[in-house]
Amino acid sequence: MFVENVDKIKSEVKYINGLDITKETGKFLKSARIEKCLSGTEVGKLLYLSQQQVSRYENGLCNISIDMLNNYLHALGKDWSDYYYYVIANNFSNKI
Repeated sequence: MFVENVDKIKSEVKYINGLDITKETGKFLKSARIEKCLSGTEVGKLLYLSQQQVSRYENGLCNISIDMLNNYLHALGKDWSDYYYYVIANNFSNKI
């Protein structure tokens, strides 16, 4: 009985790919930056990053650390609940 339940759960739960989270995080960061009417260069100056690194984060080309994400959120006037709602709840809650 237990094994059957585990197999059923495994078939219903989809794996959340880290790449998906990276891409959705990037979309969120870019959207928040545009909402604040900031350029990538301006955000880079706030975070001591190059415009190129800002672009890499926003395009999901490289992972962002928790510390950097926290700084990014703060610089854009966002908080973790905004991030969770946009990235996790809207995109992955049906997969969990």
